[in-house]
Amino acid sequence: MVTPDEALQLLDEAGCSDDVQEHAAAVLDLAMAMARRTAVDEDVVAAGALLHDVGRGFSHGPDHVPKGVAFLEDAGVDDRIVACVARHMGAGVSDEEAEELGWPKGTWTPQRMEEKIVAHADNLTGGTDYRDLDRVIAELETGGHEDLVPRMRLLHEELADALHEEPSTIARQLRT
Repeated sequence: MVTPDEALQLLDEAGCSDDVQEHAAAVLDLAMAMARRTAVDEDVVAAGALLHDVGRGFSHGPDHVPKGVAFLEDAGVDDRIVACVARHMGAGVSDEEAEELGWPKGTWTPQRMEEKIVAHADNLTGGTDYRDLDRVIAELETGGHEDLVPRMRLLHEELADALHEEPSTIARQLRT
């Protein structure tokens, strides 16, 4: 299992900026606050949260996801952590969207609870600030991504049920 120190070393090796690393630390805090409310492998959540944007050392476009996956696979990182990285963008990327983006075939939508927590902790974290779902949805809509809103709401509701608390509420608690 990748320790937090090893994850930070991997971020450095990938060439991730301080901003990316600070964002990863904020995602980690929210992801762990969520993980403690349900039965998940907290080590996978922690490593997945820290490494979710490791591909930003190679690209700041959507292809940061498959580039990060390839980097971690080459480094021999546990498949469960790699899956968190592969499936963290938004509420997941459909097969059709992945094909349009030129990504390799694979599963890009979060499946396991650890993956869902990492993905949504990232959704609710802008830079190092925590945001409510309403703000995330407004940004999707103004950015021309209205089609992603139902998927985002579904992920949010699924996590609220599993965590017995709204993810936005958990994020608000971290702001204080």
